[in-house]
Amino acid sequence: MSSLTKSRLINAGILLGLVLLLAGAFAFYQNYMEGKGQEPVASQTPQSQTQGEMAADFAMEDGQGKQVRLADFVGDKPLVINFWASWCGYCVQEMPHFQEVYEEYGDQVEFLMVDMTDGRRETKETAKEFLQENNLTLPVYFDTEGQAKTAYKIFGLPQTCILNREGKVVETIQGYCDKTTLVESIKKAS
Repeated sequence: MSSLTKSRLINAGILLGLVLLLAGAFAFYQNYMEGKGQEPVASQTPQSQTQGEMAADFAMEDGQGKQVRLADFVGDKPLVINFWASWCGYCVQEMPHFQEVYEEYGDQVEFLMVDMTDGRRETKETAKEFLQENNLTLPVYFDTEGQAKTAYKIFGLPQTCILNREGKVVETIQGYCDKTTLVESIKKAS
């Protein structure tokens, strides 16, 4: 085999290795960003709760540390359950939309802003500080034991689940949710 042929084989091998390395890095990056909840566009395909089924119940803490359950809120009004964390970029971006809709529809719809409180990356203190700094008055609850995360199979944030008065899932939104999408989902649940 000539040295020119060997050189071409070595170059082709290097090129193939680089392509495989880049493909692996891209796949890793996508998985990493999904774990961070960095979904740029809302997907309205339910993944954790099936449309029309009863929503899974879970325990959470209110702002005073009292344990409450999702079932405590079912029956009077449609519910908006938003799973979020202060470190999540898209959660931060959508919060003003939720605040605005809460101010407009708060007497017609129950809002449960469930903070994914893991005690390390997200604590009650960091969540409360974020709310105060941004003048957010939404009702916030804390998933300190991971029950909501498990029940709703939350692997990325934000995630929003809209329930009707009976507690049945009307819509699940994976990723960022703007005001228009939120209002349309609430109307479906009313």
